[in-house]
Amino acid sequence: MRAAKVLVVGAGEAGKSTLIRALAPDAMNLAFRGRTIAMDHAVMEYNGFRLSIVGVPGQQRFGAVREILAEGARGIVWVHRSGFSTDSETTCLVREVSGNDVPYLVLVNHFGLVCRPHGWTQPDNLPSPTAIIECDLEAPGDALAVLRDEMRVLMNRPAKLAGKGP
Repeated sequence: MRAAKVLVVGAGEAGKSTLIRALAPDAMNLAFRGRTIAMDHAVMEYNGFRLSIVGVPGQQRFGAVREILAEGARGIVWVHRSGFSTDSETTCLVREVSGNDVPYLVLVNHFGLVCRPHGWTQPDNLPSPTAIIECDLEAPGDALAVLRDEMRVLMNRPAKLAGKGP
């Protein structure tokens, strides 16, 4: 079984931990007062891969931790909170990691909003995502199946495009 790391990135309170728990209910979360303070981590087997799913903190003060966690990523899931503008911190992280030809997809989390203002815009100097998936992570329905299919596409890209390795 091949090993690969998938980063889950996004602004604080975007839904990164919620997504990781939905994908792997036994995920580890380092939290303080209900907020992730260092990372989320889950391991799951999927489509011939042993995926290490790593949620990186969205706050600026964790910049050094984010850089370390991003090392060797094979794919990125960018969780964007609907109704908010695209945040510059996540844009910089995705730009840095995708500069190693690491593909990313965007998951727009609606958080139960009836009116679904997207809020996500394609940042300058960043390649287009492989997909944009919209859902409410509190009740994801079929969105998780779509996400898994898109992760399969990310993982099946040639390994030379994966940066520094899993």
